[in-house]
Amino acid sequence: MNTYIMNSLKRIKTILVCGEQPSFESVDSIVGELEMMKMEIEQHITNMPQKEEYKNIRCSAESAVQKFSEILQLLDELPGDNELMPEIVELIEDISY
Repeated sequence: MNTYIMNSLKRIKTILVCGEQPSFESVDSIVGELEMMKMEIEQHITNMPQKEEYKNIRCSAESAVQKFSEILQLLDELPGDNELMPEIVELIEDISY
């Protein structure tokens, strides 16, 4: 599990569950950070050996990328729909990489 990514996700989750509506700037910053993490994981997948012993890591990475995509899509809708917050937090909690 990548400690940097998991710590960043924990921090983002804290921002999202604080009970206040995140500002546009805060959401924009989160989106940028999530996009960077997603690209890092995609690059890791690209560079990962195709050996069987890496199958679990590859599956975990691919799942994380999918969840990042879903979170980013929901964050685009967030400013107008606060009901999405629990779904976003759940997706963040489901990421293990």
